[in-house]
Amino acid sequence: MRRRRRTNPYNFQMTPEDVRGIHVFYICPRPVVLVSVEHEASGNLFPMDLIGPTDSPWFSMALRSTSPAVRLMQQSRRMALSGVPFAWQAIAYDLGKHHQLSNIDWDTLPFGTTRSPLFHLRVPEAALRVCEVTVHEFREVGSHVLFLTKVEGVTIPDIAKGPQLFHSFGPYR
Repeated sequence: MRRRRRTNPYNFQMTPEDVRGIHVFYICPRPVVLVSVEHEASGNLFPMDLIGPTDSPWFSMALRSTSPAVRLMQQSRRMALSGVPFAWQAIAYDLGKHHQLSNIDWDTLPFGTTRSPLFHLRVPEAALRVCEVTVHEFREVGSHVLFLTKVEGVTIPDIAKGPQLFHSFGPYR
């Protein structure tokens, strides 16, 4: 872990307990979504895989506390989660650089966007599914901020096709 740690302020060092926890969390493949969030004049679109339903009405999401997108998510309290086609793996990984930005230039995205039905957030035209959520609570938990959200609507676009991109932790592949 120490060898891989960078001096980038958006990276962090995980404790051994966090590393064990992430290994357990990734036993099951994790779906990858692109999160769209906008607030006032700022907006971002970035990949996430620390998401999922709970055994309750809540849908959970977690993002590194060092990401500038956390503040945007806290202020907006509304997001759209777009299912990523497997064919977009390289695009999704490239959009990981957006985790370090508080605002993006939407015109530079390598794909077209459309507006989500409920919140009118920009989402990829080729999204497999668009899930719009509202934030009800957020807390810092270790190295991440945990968001408890409620699903307000799910849309499956007419042009949706292909399998969903999932992450699978290396040792479990």
